[in-house]
Amino acid sequence: MDIDLLFIALKKSDWREISQKETIYSPEFLAEGHLRTFTGEQAQNVINKIYSGEEILLIVLDPLRIQAPIKHVKVDGLKYVEVMGEVTKDALIDKITLKPNKDGSYSLDVKHFD
Repeated sequence: MDIDLLFIALKKSDWREISQKETIYSPEFLAEGHLRTFTGEQAQNVINKIYSGEEILLIVLDPLRIQAPIKHVKVDGLKYVEVMGEVTKDALIDKITLKPNKDGSYSLDVKHFD
């Protein structure tokens, strides 16, 4: 697999609900049947398209711990990595709180280091 890490951005209220469950999924998961994640290089664009002006959580996942099939897709001009099944909590590496800039946007730079 050529993906280092996968990310999900969530409202803190959504995380409180999800954290009580056995698996990790976004609020859209049940409706669409997959978990839409993104890579580090896609993070800033995806987060700024979805959120504005609120504190959110960036959930970091280890793709090697995900047993479900993964595929790359493009939706509304943005690239995503869709996980086509459940993601268990053992794939969770970290949760990072993101606070918006004064203009409501988010600045983050996720770099890959060998």
